[in-house]
Amino acid sequence: MDKHQMLALGALPLILSGVWMHWRLAWYCSDAEEAVKDRKLTPEQARRRILLLHRGCIVLTILGLVLLIVGLDRMGVF
Repeated sequence: MDKHQMLALGALPLILSGVWMHWRLAWYCSDAEEAVKDRKLTPEQARRRILLLHRGCIVLTILGLVLLIVGLDRMGVF
């Protein structure tokens, strides 16, 4: 297996992690709302946590897609 195939295969966990995080974002939001109600978090802390998770899932997914495309391009698929 050459380095381009490893790059393309290495991108898959990033993509899947980003998609999984995005899918779970609704649960994270409801958990943060419950923590605010229980006074474990301030509303600002909850907002920052949700924003960080939202940005993180987008970054992981896009980074994985870019690495996948680069790996496939270097293998000559495109």
